[in-house]
Amino acid sequence: MKNKNFKFYSLKFLFISINLTCLILLLFGYFSIKNNLVIASGDSMIPTIRSGNAIVFEKQEKYALFEIVVFKINGIVITHRVVDIKNENGETFYVCSGDNVPLYEQKNKDFKNEYIKNLSLDETREIDSIQIVSENEILGKVKVNSKFLGIMIRFRVLILLSLAIPTLWLILKK
Repeated sequence: MKNKNFKFYSLKFLFISINLTCLILLLFGYFSIKNNLVIASGDSMIPTIRSGNAIVFEKQEKYALFEIVVFKINGIVITHRVVDIKNENGETFYVCSGDNVPLYEQKNKDFKNEYIKNLSLDETREIDSIQIVSENEILGKVKVNSKFLGIMIRFRVLILLSLAIPTLWLILKK
């Protein structure tokens, strides 16, 4: 009888310890990246980034050609790839576009990239599906792109409850 109680309390302690550790890690992890995290929506970056993916980004001093960046224009957060970098009056501007270009544009993608490089900033602004972004509008470079993290974040309340309720029940049970 004593051996059964010892096994039960050992398993109970182990279960509670694991659940509390998971709860702390989930909460800590979420709150530590919350300011540098967005959930993708839309299809402009398919196949690289899909709707529902969690994107973690980090501010950089400079951004390179073909990096994926997160920026904010008119209150809207957008994730696109840098396809060109232009300097005008001592200020750096990043020409950004989504990866999901229509089929007719895809055939001419190399031509389009070369064409954009030869345009002035004002001429580039007139091309559909292109965003011109100044350095101060860029929030950061994409570091993590994860469907799993996106699911975890969307269902964080259910996950936390599924860990917390059994743990509390075991703690309070006599």
